[in-house]
Amino acid sequence: MSGKQIVMKLDTQGGFTNTNKITFDAVDEIVRQDEHIVGDYWIYDELYRTDCGYEVHILFSGEGMPELIIRCADIVAEQEQGKLG
Repeated sequence: MSGKQIVMKLDTQGGFTNTNKITFDAVDEIVRQDEHIVGDYWIYDELYRTDCGYEVHILFSGEGMPELIIRCADIVAEQEQGKLG
């Protein structure tokens, strides 16, 4: 997995931000990836600085409050034009 990118595209329609694309660059490890996050709301996150970049913890709505934890070198948040999917 090392050196790969993970791209999350977000449906921000009706939200408070236009940032709809998050890229986790040079992913070192996916520490935790619970099932069934597609379609859930991103409700909370924590970002930690590491020796090699960042560790991000994302909590989603839904049954069991699924979580995603990624270690990566960089994170880019941007507004991508056009529709999702």
